[in-house]
Order: sequence, then C-alpha cells, then structure tokens
Amino acid sequence: MADIPPTNPYSFTDNSAPSSPRKRFAFDPTINLGHVLTAAVTLAGAFSAGLAAWGSIDKRIVSLELEQRYSKERQEQRDLHQDQQLRETVIVIKEAIQRIERNIDRETEKGRTK
Repeated sequence: MADIPPTNPYSFTDNSAPSSPRKRFAFDPTINLGHVLTAAVTLAGAFSAGLAAWGSIDKRIVSLELEQRYSKERQEQRDLHQDQQLRETVIVIKEAIQRIERNIDRETEKGRTK
C-alpha cells in the first residue's frame, strides 16, 4: 500500500509540491442564485437603514420645530405680560405726578394767600 500515491496533491503525507502553482482566486463571470440573494439582501438592508435614518432625522426636525414654536409662544406671552406691567407702571407714575402737581399747586396757593 505504500506504493499508492495519495489522491490529494496537498496531502500532509506527501511532501512533494505540485509542478505548477494553483491559482487561489479566479474570476467566475457566471451569476448564480447566491449572488442575486446577496445583492437583494444588501440593497434591502441599505434601503431600510436609509429609511430609519430619514425617520430619525425627520423626528428630530419636527421636535425642533415644535420647540421653536413653543418658545416663540412663551416669549410672546412674556412680552404681552411685560407690556401690561409697563402700562400699569406708567399709569401709576402719571397719577403720582398729578398728585405731586396738585400738592405743589395747593402749596403755591397757600403761599399767595398769606
């Protein structure tokens, strides 16, 4: 049995190298079902990842727009409240000035009558 050559040219028991080196990678131009399935899964994955990213960005934009709108409404309410307070303060100041003018008028009348 020792005279039978091994069937595998790269057998561990055979120390002789093949006469011509074998190509490790060879281009095969045929397209089989595995290629089609791999391409379909890759495209579907890329498409779903794109949709997920788009949805996430869209949610963020909507959230920012709502926050801006809410902030603008709050600022408008603050402005209205401050305007109302300013009007009330101006009215109080005008009334105080009128009282002071009346007191000055009374004092000048008293000074003239003496």
